[in-house]
Amino acid sequence: MRSLLLLVFLAAPGLAQAPVIRDSAGVRIVTSAVPRLTGAQAMRVAVDPSVVVPEDNSEATLFSRIMGVGRLSDGRIVVADGASLQLRFFDNRGRFVNAAVGKGSGPGEATRMTSVVVAAGDTLILIAEATRVAFYDGRGRFLYDVNLLTPPAVQLPPGAPMILAALPNGATLVTPMRSGPPRTVGGRQIAFGPVSLLGRSRATVAALGEQPMMELAASADAQPPWLSAQLVAAASGTRVFLGFGTEYAVREFDASGRLTQIVRRAWTAPRVTDAMREAFITEWTSRWIKSAGPARAQDIAEFRRSPISPTLPAFSRFLVDRAGRLWVRTPNAIDAARAGQLNGAPLAPSIWSVFERDGTWRSEITLPTDFQPFDVGTDYVLGVLRDADGVESVVQYRLYGG
Repeated sequence: MRSLLLLVFLAAPGLAQAPVIRDSAGVRIVTSAVPRLTGAQAMRVAVDPSVVVPEDNSEATLFSRIMGVGRLSDGRIVVADGASLQLRFFDNRGRFVNAAVGKGSGPGEATRMTSVVVAAGDTLILIAEATRVAFYDGRGRFLYDVNLLTPPAVQLPPGAPMILAALPNGATLVTPMRSGPPRTVGGRQIAFGPVSLLGRSRATVAALGEQPMMELAASADAQPPWLSAQLVAAASGTRVFLGFGTEYAVREFDASGRLTQIVRRAWTAPRVTDAMREAFITEWTSRWIKSAGPARAQDIAEFRRSPISPTLPAFSRFLVDRAGRLWVRTPNAIDAARAGQLNGAPLAPSIWSVFERDGTWRSEITLPTDFQPFDVGTDYVLGVLRDADGVESVVQYRLYGG
């Protein structure tokens, strides 16, 4: 009778596209064919920003290499400026309030910045170096840091450790910088590496196993082909997300390192067409090859011989919004021309698939060209907008739908 009811359910009009949810040894597996919200109900952003922190020739708004932005509970905006190594705070109208952190090796200072996230209670999580994450309160006052290089040494597999993401409780997701030897998987050369979840004391909470890190070209130097898949990671609250774009599967782990859910959606690997390849090469060489005359022609010819993946990966970046929904960015070949990666500031409108906490596909949303989101609330998307000259502005768009 149960099998009969299942067949009737699947055959009923309008229900064939419902997500398929199953359980495998305690792991929830959710597969969606289409988003739940489409058309006028789909998520979207306003055409014009509601808040702008523009470059106005003042030192406070002279941004360079913004590594992240976030909104605090009182509406203030924090900006991680990678050049000055400051956390700069602005009010809800974009007016400068104060700055914190700064360059140095003392407590609370930084020698570089990778990302910043606003966690619950306005705790700021700053991945300052590959091996160090620092925590600050909502005013930028230093709380504590977790440094993987502080004695005693962290017990990890060989290779210099690198922090992929951090949780508000001080836990870090870590992998060695050097991946293991390549394996042939599905006709592709994949380099694997171990990933571990460490507690605030840097003791291992859980080993998440060997994870695919990058695709490698079948050549003497075995470099990653342009436009190929790389490990994507994110963390939020008590949840950690990992995925590798040769398949559309995002694995969710809890704070103990237990795999709890796998999020899937219908996907066919998009072929990198000749037109896409040519557009990427043209844009890259115009931006990055500065030689002239015969030398330029030779440099371009050499770049054209570089390996390029025949297909695009399933995703290039994860972002978790304030409601706990997972945002997954769809790669666009042209975006890699800006900085070599598919996850950087987009050169075309970026498309994101948004998944509910239960793993079901909620909506697709398109964000503006040159806009990189960093923080998403229930009614806003906050990020960085770059103009034609590469000047960065912090902007917030109103979020509608769903």
